[in-house]
Amino acid sequence: INPQAVFENGESVGKLEIINPATNVYPIAVDIHLDDTGDLIYSSGAIFPNQQILTARLDKQLEKGEYKATATINIYDPDTKEKQGITEASINVTITN
Repeated sequence: INPQAVFENGESVGKLEIINPATNVYPIAVDIHLDDTGDLIYSSGAIFPNQQILTARLDKQLEKGEYKATATINIYDPDTKEKQGITEASINVTITN
């Protein structure tokens, strides 16, 4: 996941790069929460190996500014669909206008 997500405004499609490489056999799903409030601002749904999300619209409209957030990457078993684990990454979300 790219640690910098940039959106022109709170309603626009912006740059949010999440890649599940072909070398990973596990489907993933990514949820992004703001660090200061815990609000969920994005949920990807399933991302299968060799798939990527390069742009997206946030699920919650944000005002202009910079926000510290945490991306929780949920890892699933491809056969049973059961969650196998999670990992987290810090990201900065920027709304330019």
